[in-house]
Amino acid sequence: MHRSQPLFGAPGYSYARPSSRSKARPVLATGYSVNLDVSAHVGHSDDAIGGFNDALGLVYGTERIRFWNVGGHAKLFWTLPCGPLVWTPFVAATIDQEFGYSHTLDIPVQTAAVADVFYYGSVQTFLGAQAGIEGRNPYGVRFGLNGYYRQSSEFQVLGGQAYLKFPILHWLGVQ
Repeated sequence: MHRSQPLFGAPGYSYARPSSRSKARPVLATGYSVNLDVSAHVGHSDDAIGGFNDALGLVYGTERIRFWNVGGHAKLFWTLPCGPLVWTPFVAATIDQEFGYSHTLDIPVQTAAVADVFYYGSVQTFLGAQAGIEGRNPYGVRFGLNGYYRQSSEFQVLGGQAYLKFPILHWLGVQ
């Protein structure tokens, strides 16, 4: 589920979207806007790694991680036209809740027909914050920087990214 709502101001870019395909360039708006983007998600993960022997001859059994995840994201961003570019600084808050979490590792025992099963990990609730800036030119090329921080009762995650995205399919008229 995804919802974006302008709080005030004018939109930063308005792409020409006629009923038929067009290679018309997007038109830069003259005003700015402050927007709120709210989204939610639900997902399931089920990953397994088959057993193997490592270089020392140790035997490892199947490792399996399973869980469901629900979460939400609220992002406040400001579009600022500046010449041929539109800058979009933003801040965001996130929450993610895992449930039904199971992480197991089976260690086969050489002398028995059964395996030792290790259970580790637990359900986590992650709260996070994100901030960054994105630029977009009239041809749809986007570039930006952002950083994020997420924390749960067991983990702290700090990261970021720098990116450059080209809308090749749009340029080819496919989208």
